[in-house]
Amino acid sequence: MSESEEDARSGFAKFLKLGEASMRIVEYVLCSSDPVTPKELIEKLGLSEGAVWNALSRLSKAGFLVPTGRGEYRANQGYILAMVLFALVELYEKRGKRR
Repeated sequence: MSESEEDARSGFAKFLKLGEASMRIVEYVLCSSDPVTPKELIEKLGLSEGAVWNALSRLSKAGFLVPTGRGEYRANQGYILAMVLFALVELYEKRGKRR
């Protein structure tokens, strides 16, 4: 397994362990056509300021979100897609082993 494959698998594992606030933020940012601000997330999702800032920090470090440099964040769609594809491959492989 290549290093990038291992990174994506590790990222997907992190994704599965995200808390409720982080999951809601990832979903919201993925569905947004423009980068979002922490203030927007607080207002639209009804989360506390602390919860939003903590989640943004963790999600950025894990690679799910990318700061734009203007206090806004966008989804790292390629990274998220790669993780989903690896999960599908794993499911397919597990299914094949059961037969």
